[in-house]
Amino acid sequence: MNFYIKGVNTRNKGAYWMGQTIFRKILEKYSEASVGVDLSYSGYFELIASPFEVITMKANKDMGKTVWVADKIKKINKRLPINILGTNFMDEDEIDVVFDASGFKYGEVGGLEKLSFLKEKVKKWRKDNKKIIFFPQAFGPFNTQEMQNTMAEVINNSHLIFAREDTSYEHLLQVCGDKEKIKIAPDFSEVRIDEIKQKFEERIVVIPNAKMVKKTKFGSEKYIKFLKTLIKKASDNELSVTILPHSEGDDEQLAVDLEKVSNNVQVKSSGNLEDIQKLINGAKIVFSSRYHGLIAALRLGIPVIGTTWAFKYEELFDEFGLNRYLLKDINPNEAQRAIELLDSPEEQEKLRKKIDGKNSEQKKQTAKMWDLIWAEINTA
Repeated sequence: MNFYIKGVNTRNKGAYWMGQTIFRKILEKYSEASVGVDLSYSGYFELIASPFEVITMKANKDMGKTVWVADKIKKINKRLPINILGTNFMDEDEIDVVFDASGFKYGEVGGLEKLSFLKEKVKKWRKDNKKIIFFPQAFGPFNTQEMQNTMAEVINNSHLIFAREDTSYEHLLQVCGDKEKIKIAPDFSEVRIDEIKQKFEERIVVIPNAKMVKKTKFGSEKYIKFLKTLIKKASDNELSVTILPHSEGDDEQLAVDLEKVSNNVQVKSSGNLEDIQKLINGAKIVFSSRYHGLIAALRLGIPVIGTTWAFKYEELFDEFGLNRYLLKDINPNEAQRAIELLDSPEEQEKLRKKIDGKNSEQKKQTAKMWDLIWAEINTA
């Protein structure tokens, strides 16, 4: 059986984490499956061909299977050295199942162009009898009639769609009232470290996000000043600071700028998922403007402070009952208040029990999600 995982890549740690989780689950269920990802998965082939022209997929090397899949092999053949092709390619027509794990692409954020492209692809895949399943992600809003009509077609031609939270679920129902195929499930990313620490270090992990500059009213100067103040206050509280950029490019540049604030700051921008999770594991507090930075901390039972540029952050903090730790205004005084509150052993213990309880609940919901997915795949 051939699986195509759409929307994941190595350049964004959240997207990579979701992709790795799906890879493992597929090969646990179907040990002989071929699994692949988008043309732009590693970034290398982006210089040669656009993902809007070619779909190419590559399995995770750790899984022991490497397959590139293309729908226009002749076009690729003109652009790539012949030895790269070989027998590692197969035609898109051979794909049996499409898993979409794009995260937050379909709606106002991605715009009509991406949604229209998706509509045509899903329509073709459905005609070719492929199973099409959207993993838990944020959807919408769909603010124009054209966007609503386009998304309705995507839903009609899909087999299962999982919204990650209530707001996304409502956005989908507003354009298509088909409750049978639209479900809710939490983020499904799995922690992959051997042991979760019970002893916490005097350390805070800071995960910046350039979207806080691009997608909010605050702007670059105010956000960077806020982060620098946060780091200084953490240092004043005798907490060492590790900065962990979750995406290549702008996030890494933010980290470089922030490293200069104090001698007590270090940047960790590389490493596999296990290394990243080990870094987060045992931190006293994680401050994150990245969604999957928050998810990683919560899965490891670490108290979090966050900022927001989209509804998915409010939904996450609300679900875990941590609203008071989501800073809707990037005010350094609010960050100081949150750090001082989290520095209390009693508050930390209370929050960890709350987080552990929600994690147990979500683990059951995720298991149910996988059961529904495998049942759908096995349905003729």
